[in-house]
Amino acid sequence: KKLEDIQVSPAEVTLDAGQIKELEVKPVPADAELPAVEFTSSDSTVASVGKDGKVLAVKAGTVEITVKAGTFTKKVTVSVNPVLATALEVAATLALEVGAKATISYKISPQDVTNKVPSFESNNPAVASVNAEGEVTGVAAGEAIIKVKADAIEKEVTVTVTAPVVERTYPCDGEFSAFEASLNYGAPMYTMVTVKIENDKVVSFYIDALQSKKNEAGTNYDWNAKTKKELGYLYGMHNVNNADAGYERQDLSTEEGLAAYQAYLAEFGKKEWFEQAELLEAAFLESTDLEVDEAGTITSVAGVTIKDGGYSKLAKAALANAKAGKTVKLEATSNYGSPNIVWVEATVDAEGAFSALELNTLQGKVVKNAEEVVTGYAWNEKSKQELGYLYGMHNVNNADAGYERQDLSTEEGLAAYQAYLAEVGKKEWFEQAELLEAAFLESTDLEVDEAGTITSVAGVTIKDGGYSKLAKAALANAKAGKTVKLVATSNYGSPNIVWVEATVGADGAFSALELDTLQGKVVKNSEDVVTGYAWNEKSKQELGYLYGMHNVNNADAGYERQDLSTEEGLAAYQAYLTEQEKLEWFEQANMITAYALENGLEGLVMDDATKKLDGSVEALAGVSVTVEHYLAVLEAVYADFPQA
Repeated sequence: KKLEDIQVSPAEVTLDAGQIKELEVKPVPADAELPAVEFTSSDSTVASVGKDGKVLAVKAGTVEITVKAGTFTKKVTVSVNPVLATALEVAATLALEVGAKATISYKISPQDVTNKVPSFESNNPAVASVNAEGEVTGVAAGEAIIKVKADAIEKEVTVTVTAPVVERTYPCDGEFSAFEASLNYGAPMYTMVTVKIENDKVVSFYIDALQSKKNEAGTNYDWNAKTKKELGYLYGMHNVNNADAGYERQDLSTEEGLAAYQAYLAEFGKKEWFEQAELLEAAFLESTDLEVDEAGTITSVAGVTIKDGGYSKLAKAALANAKAGKTVKLEATSNYGSPNIVWVEATVDAEGAFSALELNTLQGKVVKNAEEVVTGYAWNEKSKQELGYLYGMHNVNNADAGYERQDLSTEEGLAAYQAYLAEVGKKEWFEQAELLEAAFLESTDLEVDEAGTITSVAGVTIKDGGYSKLAKAALANAKAGKTVKLVATSNYGSPNIVWVEATVGADGAFSALELDTLQGKVVKNSEDVVTGYAWNEKSKQELGYLYGMHNVNNADAGYERQDLSTEEGLAAYQAYLTEQEKLEWFEQANMITAYALENGLEGLVMDDATKKLDGSVEALAGVSVTVEHYLAVLEAVYADFPQA
């Protein structure tokens, strides 16, 4: 009879490694002639099959055996059971120093066991961490238990970590940065150089810069969404018409334009900014000194054609900060409506006391056109400390003293100003700052009058522009093991600052994290022309419910915007949040940091389209804020202090 099908038995097979099972093939109908039968395995390393249909189990896994007779095919699923461990041998103890690594040796029986590598878990990763290969790293002095498990068998290894007594060049490992505020064709920008220290050695430098552009309204500047490094080839430093090379400027937002630009770079041996920055980073590992020509173009690093935009200076500064154990605390303030930055740099000894302090301020001014409309912003070239007598805080007409305002850019004017200061007993800003610095070594408390002028330090007549607060903050940070990472951003076209404050233990582990943001608003005159900028008095964390991120009319919920400065308005807003299951900004920020403390940054994934969390973590379901900049500062502080 004609063959209508074939029957294979069994249809499923489960075997131990080394076992053999023969497959039986029958024709359908039974009295039909069975043609030659072919057997093939989908993976012979798991289970092989012979021409006679005998299946040999090789190792744990699942395969399909294909049985073909004429035009008919059947498949048989073969499962090979794993070979379980029957014995596990490990050393009972392991000793190593902080920073050292050692691998736990083990022996699993039998030799053909399926899972040949056990699992490893530390009960105290703050003391000793362990990876999947059993490599143990000493993190801090103390004792930890490493559990080693092979199938159902579990053993323990007691790890003792001791702190080596070594003299370090750098007080601690991590990343140390130095930055500089500048302008790019009139628009604010900053350049940053970061040095990474591992095991008391410089292992890398990282150079980057963030630029800005004028907003659509032309009233302020927005920071670019990406730094030069992040832009890569899209930065397009060579993307200009070049008639000699037959190259026309390309639209780098298109694949064709980008490809044409990259081909042009390759053909003429040009390197994009990020590629040149990488060459500089490699060069800085040898020396932070750069040779430049009269135009400032770097000549000492092959392939680099950019100017030294402060890179070597910042590399030296970052390295100096790492060596000196310097901590910096700054505050964004305003000076007659224009942004400025006040900071204190503190050098802290092993006992947490100040050994040196320096106060400083960087100011600037708005730029206006002939019609008195603000067209931009200009940072001062030098800080108050760098200006010295040229700051000229007392350089105003004084009829009683017979003094007329001098041109301090001339030797005569500067000499006359200094003589005037000496004659009337006045001190320049930097001199008063030095007096404050010396006073802070005794106490960071200052007495001021009603106008805010300092009265407790002889010779000081300036106002306490946040100096005592910053000195206290710097000392408190040093004592508490706190470190701060911040990023300059924009909020609806206006500058704001986002930061994370991390509290770090002696073992380098985070014990607390807090995200925060300081915002502000532009200042306009009666003609609605922008004349300056004012920072908010309180950060988002300090405002709490008063920030009112959900305090808008909601007809569907029957809610009208409340006056949160009143008890009734605040209570109504809080009730609305509870009823609608909404979270205020500070509650959402605290949820993010609580999750990061427990789980690290894994799971904190941003949706590129919405800039919000991608929703993959159920515990963060109530977080609706955009997280781009919050994740950036968290990633920065976790990079400085990697967590076990």
